[in-house]
Amino acid sequence: MLETTRPELPPETRQFKYQKPVHNSHGDTCGWEWVTEDITVTLRLFGSPQHEHRCYDLGQEIRQTKDEILKLGYQPIEHDETYDAWVRKGSPQRGEGWRDA
Repeated sequence: MLETTRPELPPETRQFKYQKPVHNSHGDTCGWEWVTEDITVTLRLFGSPQHEHRCYDLGQEIRQTKDEILKLGYQPIEHDETYDAWVRKGSPQRGEGWRDA
């Protein structure tokens, strides 16, 4: 949503440098070589007051929605936590009639 708020600039060609694997006759990687290729990129306009104001408004909307969800008792799943562990720790289910699979 935020990424499409800022208008696109005209496409331009830039050089992209990266390491490409070198394979032997068996297909195994036996080394790396630096290569530079031309790629086409489309950037977005940054710093336009009108568009930055819209991004700010959207950010505030997202923050408000998140706060409302948290007030309802939602507990986010931690990055290293499974869904089952999240349910066992007492997070709210999806309302009446919700059953574990």
